[in-house]
Amino acid sequence: MGKLFLVHPGGAKVYCCKSCSTPIATKGDLTTNGKTNWGLVFDKLYNVTELHVPKRVDAAEDLVRYVTCKKCQALMGWRYEFCVAEEDRYKEGRFLLLYKELTTEKRSHSLEEPTPEDDDLGQSYYQVSY
Repeated sequence: MGKLFLVHPGGAKVYCCKSCSTPIATKGDLTTNGKTNWGLVFDKLYNVTELHVPKRVDAAEDLVRYVTCKKCQALMGWRYEFCVAEEDRYKEGRFLLLYKELTTEKRSHSLEEPTPEDDDLGQSYYQVSY
């Protein structure tokens, strides 16, 4: 096995893997209508691996590829390949990360000032000082 290289996307708010704290996405990668019942919908992710075999999920029969953390291989969510319902077509090609697999990191040295309203996961965070 080779050496594992991870990317840190930067920004004031970073979503991380709950298991190993690897940075996965930023608030800027969140789509405009990015909240669902199960998780958050993102345009772009970092430090993840997509599984090759598409699977069908839920009663809608949507076609997805599962997404795992690059460091600890924890299941983070999925990428929508095809959505049956017309109102869900905006999700195609985007990633859904499950609430239960995410934690947030707020960085105090960023140019963008974090606010208490930025809490998308309904949990507390910690400050990282540099």
